[in-house]
Amino acid sequence: RSPEFVQIGLERFGDGDRIEADVTVFLAAWEACQAAGEHHLYVRLCDGGLLPHIIAKADLPDPWNSALGEVASHQSALQRVLAQASGSAPSRHISALERTIAELDPERARSTVAEVLTLANLSLPGNRQLSHVADRLAARAKRAIVKPLAPELAETLTKLIQLHSQGSLAASLDECVVLAGKLGVDLMDWRQAWTLRLDRIQQEAPEALAHAHFEALSPE
Repeated sequence: RSPEFVQIGLERFGDGDRIEADVTVFLAAWEACQAAGEHHLYVRLCDGGLLPHIIAKADLPDPWNSALGEVASHQSALQRVLAQASGSAPSRHISALERTIAELDPERARSTVAEVLTLANLSLPGNRQLSHVADRLAARAKRAIVKPLAPELAETLTKLIQLHSQGSLAASLDECVVLAGKLGVDLMDWRQAWTLRLDRIQQEAPEALAHAHFEALSPE
């Protein structure tokens, strides 16, 4: 199967009412499909900002909060990091240099990397910055030696990543609220905003939601 597929991206800029903008874009896409004679359709709704928001607000220990936050919008990468964070993936072997850097403050870590590069007569490729290399080495080492996430935290995050509505859209949104609550994140305003979106769509194009489902994170 070819990895490429026909797709159209449609966005609306400059509208102060984000909910109204979302509904307008959705209805434009739906009506375009109808006008093209496509009637056997289903709708997949997701919120690209949901997981980044939850991870940013959740009470997660270092360094897993930053590690998960860096990949929060990418399902496959998020699953890989979460597997490492939960201890279900094999621990990565780290070098003596990485272990040393992980124990240093950021400034000393960067100077250590610079010293190693100078001794090895190496230079950084392209526009790669020394601070970026040192910070990534330290982050990888810390993830390899730190304690895994508590099982209940990892399980809750996994459920959010894999959330795929089987029943009503409302039930799926409620499940997101409950799961986020277990991580100390209040999603009631988010839930209300989605209720308004769905109510507006229901008023304008009820058939669009007849075969709709909600996912917390869009598949790649």
